[in-house]
Amino acid sequence: MGNIYKSNYNGLQATLTSRNFHGLSMVTGYTYSHALDDVGANWDFGYGYGLPQDAYHPEREYASSDFDARHRLTVP
Repeated sequence: MGNIYKSNYNGLQATLTSRNFHGLSMVTGYTYSHALDDVGANWDFGYGYGLPQDAYHPEREYASSDFDARHRLTVP
């Protein structure tokens, strides 16, 4: 028995800090990322059966993750 599933995450983060600009301070963050995997968060391969669409080629299930969020901007 072995684990044939894989996942991959790549991200870029940037932070902008403003200190004492007219008496205000703030921190803003931005993240650009991409998460890939071949099994969904609920092990259902995206349609609820728990089996890949093609049992002979399970690597074809490799695509964007259920939790993939490409752009995230945080502003207080």
